[in-house]
Amino acid sequence: MLSEVATVRDAGLAGAMSLMNQLDDATLSEVGLDTSRITPEIRAMLPTFVQALEDDAFRAMMPPEVQGLYETFAPVATEFEQVFTAMDTDSGASELRRPMSAGLLRLVELPGTDATLAAAVQTAAGSTAGFDTFGSAVLAWTDQVIRLLEDESQRVILDPAAVELVTSLVDSGRLNLSAATAERSRAAHLGAGFIGRLPAFPEAPFDELLDLRTELSGPLTRYRAAAVRMSKSLTTSPFEQAIRAEADDLWTAEVAPALQDLEDAMTDHGLVRELGRQANEDARQIVMSGSGLLIGLEQLGHLSATISATVTAGAVGAGIAGRAINQRNAAAAAAQRAELYYLYRLGPGRA
Repeated sequence: MLSEVATVRDAGLAGAMSLMNQLDDATLSEVGLDTSRITPEIRAMLPTFVQALEDDAFRAMMPPEVQGLYETFAPVATEFEQVFTAMDTDSGASELRRPMSAGLLRLVELPGTDATLAAAVQTAAGSTAGFDTFGSAVLAWTDQVIRLLEDESQRVILDPAAVELVTSLVDSGRLNLSAATAERSRAAHLGAGFIGRLPAFPEAPFDELLDLRTELSGPLTRYRAAAVRMSKSLTTSPFEQAIRAEADDLWTAEVAPALQDLEDAMTDHGLVRELGRQANEDARQIVMSGSGLLIGLEQLGHLSATISATVTAGAVGAGIAGRAINQRNAAAAAAQRAELYYLYRLGPGRA
């Protein structure tokens, strides 16, 4: 339906007029049109209104009664255009275009669902004309879910409402879930569920997200392997609500402590800390800027204010700075090889 909304928005007033041509008389009456004037002959001419929008000469050639009906239609179509533009913007549907063009997302066109938007408008207007379309859409979607779940090569993730549907399909005998499908989907469900616990990126431009995806391709591979490993301990089907409790236990027992360890390691190996650590090993190389004063080991302590001020001032020997940078880079490289670094980088380590 959102795809249809985007199409209407892109087509402007012509798109809104074309949509109105799909609506029944009850809906058109609800939005303020005098449907007593819309005879079958006039309705058959409605597509010509789209041409009339862009061709003044053509509009002038239309019969007077048709011109009058056009003048009635046009303001209503303008309101439709504004409503659907707002729907497209507010729904975030336009954001789907970037991942689709990048090959990350594919929308499946279900048979018999090309009039969902018109059906939604009719239903909102109190008409029953759209009920059959909605029913056909639900049946087409159900058939698609069954096809995916019966394909053992797929990894399927269901939202809670879809889980209830799948449970009913299994109970009724319409769907037979194989062990292979459950096994592959369990890992996908677990991996996506862990990512879903992290803060979202509501303000990030999609180009930056694509760059981040490229940057984290290696950690993502290791993360997926970790999700497969952890999923082996699950006893619940990914198509049962109970899997959420098992996933919660895994997060508490394994994932959260691992993320904290990564945070501790990355914090402990920050540049300032590494400079302090290296300075303690060779304190005489830290000289206060312009004073020539050597700082003794006993004065250093653990990241004292003096060391921090010295580091900030840049009065650090090249050897100490080089060793500190190498140590920090080595620690970062080791962390990036951790199987859950992908989660860390998306979540607490994002800043």
